[in-house]
Amino acid sequence: MNRQRSVERIVGALFVLATLASSVGFILLDPVLDDSDLLVSVAAHDTLVMLGAFLLLTNAVAVVVISVLLLPILMKHNAHLARLYPASRIVESVVLVIGVVGLLSLVTLSDDYLPSDSDAAAFRASADSLLAIYDWGALLGILLFFGLAALILNVVLYQSRLIPRWLAIWGLIGAAFLLVEGAFESFGADGLEALSIPIAVQEMVFAGWLILRGLAWMAEPDDAAPGRLASP
Repeated sequence: MNRQRSVERIVGALFVLATLASSVGFILLDPVLDDSDLLVSVAAHDTLVMLGAFLLLTNAVAVVVISVLLLPILMKHNAHLARLYPASRIVESVVLVIGVVGLLSLVTLSDDYLPSDSDAAAFRASADSLLAIYDWGALLGILLFFGLAALILNVVLYQSRLIPRWLAIWGLIGAAFLLVEGAFESFGADGLEALSIPIAVQEMVFAGWLILRGLAWMAEPDDAAPGRLASP
């Protein structure tokens, strides 16, 4: 029991770390990458871009560790969905890392860029391609695969009553909003950032619950439920 409480507290702290890292990372990166002269902006703020990339990589690592630590707990309640949770978080992490590689390549490209150079147009075209890799990595990783992972997690939490059902329902609604945002932004929609707020706040409440209360005191798994494994 003491070991499980330690795991729950670590997972709660990692949820906070992942959310803060990604949020601060995007706050640092967005003004730089939205500049009309992208390469000049990146070259002038390369330290900020590198810091933002590091924060996104921190998020990518944290979400995988979260899923691995939660897997044994979730397996006791819904083995089928429990296996999908780390899979979705790993895909989320890999896609985000690919986007960050595009971002770091953009920093390297900006170091050699001169607006007066005869190859300036080719540099800008390459920059647009690398920015697109970053944008799609962030879009697919943070909005779609993270939304799917949050949906899977909160379905298991709702079924198992490991947390109060109102908190799991909040997570399901927040995950649905995030998936809607991701779907619309995939087709070019903009200004939908508010749809990501419910799941961000829910994850912080869930993290606080894990740290302060934990999962152990809630209901035991139902051995007769389909797709669930009995407690050892």
